[in-house]
Amino acid sequence: MRPAEARDEIDAWIRQLAAIERPSASLGERRAAEWIVRRLATAGFDARIESEPAHGTHLPFVLPSVLALLAGRLRSRPAAAVAALTAVAAIVDELEGKKRVLRRALARRQTHNVVCEIGDAQAERTLVFVAHHDAARAWDALFGRLVSAPPPAALGGRPLPIAGTLAYAPMLVAAGIVTRRRALRGVGMAACALIAALFADIARRPPVPGANDNAAAVAVLLGLAGDLAQAPPRSTRVLLVSTGSEETMLEGMDAFLRRHRDELDAERSLVVCLDQLGWDELVVRESEGVLWQRRSDPADLELVLEAARGARVPLRAAPPFVSPSDGLAARWMGLRTVFVGSVAADGGYPHYHRPSDLPENVNLDTVVAAREVCAGLIRYGDEFGPAGRS
Repeated sequence: MRPAEARDEIDAWIRQLAAIERPSASLGERRAAEWIVRRLATAGFDARIESEPAHGTHLPFVLPSVLALLAGRLRSRPAAAVAALTAVAAIVDELEGKKRVLRRALARRQTHNVVCEIGDAQAERTLVFVAHHDAARAWDALFGRLVSAPPPAALGGRPLPIAGTLAYAPMLVAAGIVTRRRALRGVGMAACALIAALFADIARRPPVPGANDNAAAVAVLLGLAGDLAQAPPRSTRVLLVSTGSEETMLEGMDAFLRRHRDELDAERSLVVCLDQLGWDELVVRESEGVLWQRRSDPADLELVLEAARGARVPLRAAPPFVSPSDGLAARWMGLRTVFVGSVAADGGYPHYHRPSDLPENVNLDTVVAAREVCAGLIRYGDEFGPAGRS
C-alpha cells in the first residue's frame, strides 16, 4: 500500500472511532469493541469480544485518599496510624497490580476486550500487539497543561512523578502521624484532599474524543490486520488485542492477562504496547512503572530499533511516559514488554486527556510509521525465530 493510501486509511479509522463516545466500562466502549470486530472481519479475520468484570472509575484511588485524610484528623494516634497505613496499602496494591482488592470488590460493570488470533497457535514465537479503545474523561485545564508539558530538564527528560503522588500523599500522612510531625501530616492531608477533588471533577466530565489516546493505536492494529491478510506470518503467532477500561488503571488488560497468562510463554512471547501515537516523533520507552520502574530487556529494545531501521523509520529509546499503559499490566505478570509511543517536538504531550484530542491534531506520519515498525517486528521474527533472536 502506498504511503498516501495508508495515511488516508488510518485517518478514516481514527475519525470513525473518535466519533464514538466511549468511557471505560460503558455501552459506548462496547460499541467501539463491536466496531473493531467489524473492521477486522473486513480484513478477513475472526475476532471476539471478551467481557470481563470491571469498575470503570477512579474510586479505588479516591476512597483510600479520603481515608488517609480522615486519619489525619483522628485524635487516637494508633487508630490514625492504622487508617493511614491501610490507605497506603490499598493504593500500593492498586498501582503495583497485586490483588487489587478494592477495585475487584467494587466491580459491578463490564469491560470489553477485542481479541484476534492470527497464525499457528503452536508457533514458537508469539507477538501480542495491544492498544485500547476506551477514552479518558477530560482533565481540568490547569492540571492537563501540567501533565502535558515537556518533562523538566532537571529530571533528565523523565516525567514528574504525578501518578506516584497517589501513594505518596497517604504515605506523608502516615509518616506525619508516626513521627508526630504536624507539618508532614498536613502536607499529606492537603495532597489527599487535592486527589479526591481532582478525581471528583474528572468523574463529572464527558470523555474526550481520544484520537491520539488511543484511536491512533487501534488504527495501527487494523492496519496490521490488513498487512497480515496479504502476507500471513510464517512462524509467528500474532495476537491483536484492543482492551477496554485502560483509562481506569488498566482493568481490561489486567483481565485479559488473568484469562490468558498461561497461554503466553514468557521466553517466547513479547507484548508490544501501542499507546500515545500521533505526536511528532516515534519512541520506544525504556521502562514503565509508577512506584517501581520495570525496565524493558535491552535485547527487546534493540529488536524494536532493528525493525525500525529495517523499515527506514526514525525511532529512538526514550524515558518512561508520564502515566502507566497496558504494558505495565503485562510487566506485572512477568511478560517481556515494550512500549511504542510518540512525543511532541518539544518533548511534551499536547492534548493529552483534553477535549482537543481530536483527529485533526494527530500526526498521521508517526502512526503510519508505528504500523511499519510492527510489521517489521513480525517479518524479523519470521526470519530469526523465537523472540526474534538468532
